[in-house]
Amino acid sequence: MNKITTLITSFVFLFSSASAQMWNGVDTLYGNEWIEYDQSHFKIMVAEDGLYRVDYQTLVDQGIPLSTLQGNQLQIFHMGKEQSIFTSTNDSFGNNDYIEFFGKRNRGDLDEYLFPNPQQEMANPEYSLFSDSSAYFLTWSDLPSTARIDNISNDLNSAPSTPEPYCFYTIAEIKNEAFSKKKFPGTVYHSEFGMSEGFVGIGTTNQTVTFTPEALFSSGSNSQLST
Repeated sequence: MNKITTLITSFVFLFSSASAQMWNGVDTLYGNEWIEYDQSHFKIMVAEDGLYRVDYQTLVDQGIPLSTLQGNQLQIFHMGKEQSIFTSTNDSFGNNDYIEFFGKRNRGDLDEYLFPNPQQEMANPEYSLFSDSSAYFLTWSDLPSTARIDNISNDLNSAPSTPEPYCFYTIAEIKNEAFSKKKFPGTVYHSEFGMSEGFVGIGTTNQTVTFTPEALFSSGSNSQLST
């Protein structure tokens, strides 16, 4: 009887201490602070980094009332922040109009709030524990949005006479073939998010990873390698 009582008490403690809060160093957030509840929001799922275009017909098919909106009223939010977008017109949309935005796949940005010490414990911040798809929310307000990507002409009249000899860029191989999580003897896994949990590679202690950099500049600064 004592063992059963202790077990129930432990469960009650775990449930009562769980929360859906996020501490960003300044405020305690719940994730819904950005939402305007008198506005409609349409979810756009993104699974790869890249530039995305949503055309007029797609917007209309989703029920967005473009006939009563101006292009400068449209907004896109991601991770609670308004994103800069490009609209083909700031006025009324026609059949050839569209919006564009740069979207990123889901990584470990939200997962880190589950770990007591994410910088030391997350095995792979580049891969979310739950989904590779990010949610972008399209909405609109009564006032024009200033979060826009400007269309700027390429003016080379004042270009430098001597180009920079080199620049730095990064190439990486991110392992994600297996999922690592601490468990008790047998098949019972720990419920908490702890040390080295996340997607990792499969293999022996020694592995060979080959990188093929292009256009190397031999007279530049030294390259750097990190694992």
